[in-house]
Amino acid sequence: MSKEPIMALMFSRLARNFARNGYYPTDELTLERTLQALLPASSGRMRILDPCSGEGVALAEVAHRLERNRTEAYAVEYDRERADHSKTLLDRVLQGDLMDTMISRQSFGLLWLNPPYGDLVADHSGASQYQGSGRRRLEKAFYQRSLPLLQYGGVMVFIVPHYVLDDELCGWLTNHFTGLRICAAVDRTFKQVVIFGIRVRRQDLARP
Repeated sequence: MSKEPIMALMFSRLARNFARNGYYPTDELTLERTLQALLPASSGRMRILDPCSGEGVALAEVAHRLERNRTEAYAVEYDRERADHSKTLLDRVLQGDLMDTMISRQSFGLLWLNPPYGDLVADHSGASQYQGSGRRRLEKAFYQRSLPLLQYGGVMVFIVPHYVLDDELCGWLTNHFTGLRICAAVDRTFKQVVIFGIRVRRQDLARP
């Protein structure tokens, strides 16, 4: 196995106003159906990451689905109370803002990404790193920050409101992933969809 990924906070910020805003945990039935689509690795161990873990329940369920004794579950969570709960369920949890972290690139075989929902405001920590010309959304900012952490050949599970899937985000997905699938969440309260994909290099998409 490759060396353990580095996970650390780069620095702390004094002003944050989004700790609880945009937090939408995955409903139980949607989580159950999503887990059914995942299979354990054929051999060896797998590292999995949730960069917006909430209380850690979703990633803990993923780890058990993928065989807990062969899975290392890593997470980042901004809210201290939720991070403390995550630490009781997962292997390694970093309490802080994902945008302020240093995490080894391509270190994880599965990325579970249910980011905060909402517009990306100018004073958000991710605004300065954001690259895009379409509507500036938190979901896009967290996607951009999280994508490099996933190995090529790794699986992403991306849970977002369907109305976020504009031409820009759909273009990113089709450039970065193959085998894309999408399904609606069981609970329609937050208008969520679940997107599955396998990360590939862009040049590989053009090969027959």
